[in-house]
Amino acid sequence: MIWASDIASYFLWKFGGQPDDPISNLKLQKLLYYAQGYHFAKFDESLFADSIEAWLHGPVVRSVYKQYSSNDAAPIPRPDSFDIGRIPEHTRSLLDRVYQAYGQYTALKLREMTHEEPPWLMAYAEGESSTISNESIRAFFKARLRTTPSVAYTPVETRIQTYSQQYPRSFGRHREALREVISRIIRSSRYRTRYLGYATKLILSMSIEGPIDEAVALLVSSGPDAMRELVSETLPLMPPNEDNGDYWYVLIRAMGFLGKSSEVSQFVGSPYVRIREAVVSALGDLRDDYSLELLRTISSTDRSQFIQRMATELLQELSMG
Repeated sequence: MIWASDIASYFLWKFGGQPDDPISNLKLQKLLYYAQGYHFAKFDESLFADSIEAWLHGPVVRSVYKQYSSNDAAPIPRPDSFDIGRIPEHTRSLLDRVYQAYGQYTALKLREMTHEEPPWLMAYAEGESSTISNESIRAFFKARLRTTPSVAYTPVETRIQTYSQQYPRSFGRHREALREVISRIIRSSRYRTRYLGYATKLILSMSIEGPIDEAVALLVSSGPDAMRELVSETLPLMPPNEDNGDYWYVLIRAMGFLGKSSEVSQFVGSPYVRIREAVVSALGDLRDDYSLELLRTISSTDRSQFIQRMATELLQELSMG
């Protein structure tokens, strides 16, 4: 059986002790929460046996908090050794991806993020130190990995959902106005990347004319910084599949619009074939000189003959057009 203290030790052993990126007790608690959540989402079972409680400053594993409480808000020293065999390889891979996505944030930023998420919100409403149920953690994080978002939990999500539901009945300037309202709601919120992803999934899940163009326009209107944050959270934790191909396409195409395609190059070497498919499609629609040059590179160097052929055929179509 794996305990939360084992996971905490792994995070500290592998990522701790860096003066420019310290791990405090508060930050460690949030990493444990996100690790538990994404383990539920990926493997449909808990990562560790300990319960997580809803404290004033977010989700907390009480035993681990007590273990490092003497450090207060100071960085926790990196342990000299760790028995890596205690944690299976596939679990270590997930933990590394969780840190890649969330370790970049400060403890206070992570605290704010958890305060906007249903598992903590629902448990804390019942009283401080209430246990956050595994089922609420499972449901929330499974919804994050799906293209179609879960039901609205927060007031901001409710407002975004209300306006998004008007898209099927809107045309022309009215649709542009609705998109601007959603963009304004997201820009004015404290957690714009979370709501940007939520709104994008909502738009893509609607059966409306041109939903991909609408989603791309929404992402572009958010600006490059919000897009980069969204990609940094999505890339490690949301592998592409049949259900979220459109989501990846709009992310990559929007990055191309915002960065004149240079931002797209980070996806060219992705281990996921579906992401590279999305890259080829997005480059074909962007059609600037940098995009065409990337397409030529992919057509001759990609590991998959299918991707090479796809890029080559698209280049031929573009040259004839």
